[in-house]
Amino acid sequence: MKKYLFSLCMILFLTSCKKGEQLENDIPLVPREVEISLESLQQKALIGVEQQVTIKASVQGSVPLKLTSVTPSGPVKGCKVSKMQGMTFSVYADDIRECRFESTVEPVDSLRYKGQAKAMSRIAVSETASNYALPNLSITGDLSQSEIVINLNDELKPQFDTSGYTLDENATASDRSWLDVNTLSNSITYTPSASGAVQIMYSMSNGTEIKLGTIYLAISDQPNSNPMVDSFDYDKLLKKNTEYKIELDGHITDNEKAPKLVDVIAYNANISNISADNYTFDFKSSTPGRHEVAFIVEDEQGGYGVGQVVINVEPEFDIIQDWSDITITDPESKEDITFTAPLSKEVADYANVAYQSAIISSPSYGPSKPVVTMDWHQAQSYCSTRKGRLPTLRELEVLKSREDDVFKLDNWPEELPFWSVIKDSKDSANVILLRNGTEDPSADIKSEELVTCVYLDENVRDFEITKSERDDDFSDYDKQRGITTTLKDPDGNDAAFQDVKFWSYKEQGGFGDDHFNETTAMTAKDGLASVTYEFTTGEDDIVMSGYNDSVALTQINVKPPEYQSLSVRGARSINVGFDDGSVSETYTLYGVKFDGFGGIIENSLIRWSADIRPERLADFDKNTGVLTTNPQWDNTDGSATITGCSGGVCAKTDVFLQVAPYALSLDVISDNKSTATMKATIRYVDGNNPGGDRLGLFWSSDSKCYINGTLTQEVNPKNLYTDNNGIINFEITRSDKSSGDCVIHAEARNADAVETVHIKN
Repeated sequence: MKKYLFSLCMILFLTSCKKGEQLENDIPLVPREVEISLESLQQKALIGVEQQVTIKASVQGSVPLKLTSVTPSGPVKGCKVSKMQGMTFSVYADDIRECRFESTVEPVDSLRYKGQAKAMSRIAVSETASNYALPNLSITGDLSQSEIVINLNDELKPQFDTSGYTLDENATASDRSWLDVNTLSNSITYTPSASGAVQIMYSMSNGTEIKLGTIYLAISDQPNSNPMVDSFDYDKLLKKNTEYKIELDGHITDNEKAPKLVDVIAYNANISNISADNYTFDFKSSTPGRHEVAFIVEDEQGGYGVGQVVINVEPEFDIIQDWSDITITDPESKEDITFTAPLSKEVADYANVAYQSAIISSPSYGPSKPVVTMDWHQAQSYCSTRKGRLPTLRELEVLKSREDDVFKLDNWPEELPFWSVIKDSKDSANVILLRNGTEDPSADIKSEELVTCVYLDENVRDFEITKSERDDDFSDYDKQRGITTTLKDPDGNDAAFQDVKFWSYKEQGGFGDDHFNETTAMTAKDGLASVTYEFTTGEDDIVMSGYNDSVALTQINVKPPEYQSLSVRGARSINVGFDDGSVSETYTLYGVKFDGFGGIIENSLIRWSADIRPERLADFDKNTGVLTTNPQWDNTDGSATITGCSGGVCAKTDVFLQVAPYALSLDVISDNKSTATMKATIRYVDGNNPGGDRLGLFWSSDSKCYINGTLTQEVNPKNLYTDNNGIINFEITRSDKSSGDCVIHAEARNADAVETVHIKN
C-alpha cells in the first residue's frame, strides 16, 4: 500500500513539474520581433459630431495589435481625441479645420511580441460630408534653386477650381523644413537643402468645408538629372479588400541608368512588396473610390523623380436598407426602368460616398433612419458609380404618378425633393417632390436634395452626342480650331447646361492659354458646346468629345506654311492733323516662298487686320488693305499695327499716325501806311511746304488793331488759310484812324510767332 501511494505521489509531482516547465516555455526570454505595417488615413468628419477613426494594420501572423498613443502632429488646436480603445479613437472639433495625428500601434502581448509602427491620420472637419481630398501634386526641382514656389491656384487647375478657397497657414513638410505660406496668393515656398523626396501636407477651406492636399517634391542634386516619371490612370477597377500587383514598368525611365523604385505612398490603402528593380508593388484597400498613389524613384546620380498612379476601388452597396429599388414601366419606351433606393447614411459611409448631410424625415413623410442629401454635382457623380444617371424630370413624373405615395408603398422619404438631371440654367436644375399636391420647382445646384438614380441597362436611354464638327472661321494654316458638339438628352431634346468633356487624342496641342490636354465646356440652351483647340506640335489631331459613355470625334489638321517670310509694305507714317484732311494709304503683303521666289500676294489670299489706337483715328478695309485716316478736330495722334496673314504665315508693321509739327514765321511786307501788309509762312519742321488750306489763327493785343477789317483778340482770333505755297497774306488797320503800333500774334498747330507793325495815318 505504501508503494502505491509513493508511486502516485511521484506521478503527480512529475506531472506538476512538466506543467510548470511548459508554462515557463510559453513565455520566451526575448519577445519575438514582428513587422507591423499601418495605413496612413484621410477621413471626413462633421462639425460637432464625434467621429470614430479606425487604424488599419497588417502584421505577420495573427498577432493582436492595439493603439498605444495618438499624438497631435502640427498645430491642431481645437481638435479633441477621446475614447482610445483597441485600434480606434474618436475625434471631435467644433469648427472647420484639419485635425492631424500620429498614431502608434504595438502588439497587445508585449511579453511575447515586440514591434511598433507609426502612421499619420488626417481628418477633414467640415459642415458637409462632401469630398475632402484635393488632387495630389508631383513637382520636381534641384539644389541649384534657391526656392521653389508652388502656386496652388495654377497647379490645381483644371482639376480643381480654387476660387473661394483659402490656403490654411498650417502646412508642413516631411523633412521639417520651414515653409513660407502665403494665404493671400494660395502659394507655398519651399527652400531645398538636400536631395531626396519631400512630402508637403496642406489644406484649403471655403468657410463651409475643408479639403486636404498633398504635394510630393522630388529634389535632385543637379539640374536636369531627375529620372523621367509618368503619371497615369490604372486601367482596372479593383475590388475592396483584395490585393493586386501594380506594375509601373514603362512609366519610369532615365537617360543614364535604370533608377530604383524607393517608396510608394498612399492614403487609406496598404502598400507592400515594393520591388525596386521590377517597378511593382502590392495594393490593397477597404476604402472605395479614387486613390492617388505616389511613387518615388532614385538614380545613382543623385536624381529623384515622383509620379502618381490613380487607382479606383469599386464601391459596394450591399448593406440591406429598410427600403428598396423601385421598378416601373416607362410609358415612353414601354420598357422597365429601375430607380435606385435613396441612400441611408449607414450605406453612404460604408461605400465612402460624398454627401452634404443626413436628414431624418418627419413621421408623415419618411422613414425614421437618416437619409443622405447631396448637391447636384455630388448626385451626378454618385449615380455614375451606380452605373446609372440622374433621372429626367419626365421619368420622375412617371415615378410620382405610378407610385402615388412612395413613402406608404415603398418607405421612401418624401421630406425633400429629388434631383433631376435636367437643368434650366447654369446654376439650377429641376427637382420634384414625390408626394401629391406639390409643385415641381427648380433648385440651386448647390442646395441639398434627395437622390435616386436610374440604372443604365438596355432599357434606358442615356445622353447622346449626335454631332461633333469643326466650327470656326480660322484659315487652314492657322493653328487654332473651333470644335462644336451637339448633345441630346435621353428624350431626344436639346441638353442644356450640361458639361461636355473634350480631350486631345494624339496630344498634338491643347485647350486654353495653358494648352491643357483636356477641358470641359457647358452646353448652351440649344445643346451646343464649343471649345477652341490650338496645335502646339504636329499637324493633325483628333479632338474627342464625351458625355458619360457617348463619345464623338473630330479630325483636324493644320497646313504647313507656304511662305518662308512675309513683309507688310506701305507708308510707315501718315499725317493726321485736322487741317491735313483724310488720307488713304494702300498696304500690300510681299511673300518669299521656300524656293526663294517672292512677290506681292493677291488680297483675296490675305487675311488683313489692324489694331488702331485710338480707334476713331482711322478705318481699315480688311478686303483691300487700305487705311483711311479720320483727323480729329483736337489734333489727336496715335498709331496702327497692320497685320497680314497668308499661307500659314503672318507679318505686321507699325504705322505712326502723327500730327506733324509746323514752323511759322511772320513778315512785314509794308508799313508806315494807313494799311500795313503782312505775310505768314507755314512750313513743316523739315522745311517742306504743307500746301494750301492750312489753318492759321491771328489776333492783336490792341483792340484798335484790325486784321482784314475785323477786330480780333486772343479769345476770338481770325481764321485764315494758306494758299498752295503755304503763305497767308493779310492787312492791318487801326479802327480810330490814328497812328501807332500793332502787335500781331499768329498761331498754327503747335507753332506761334509775334511781329510788330507801325500804322501811320
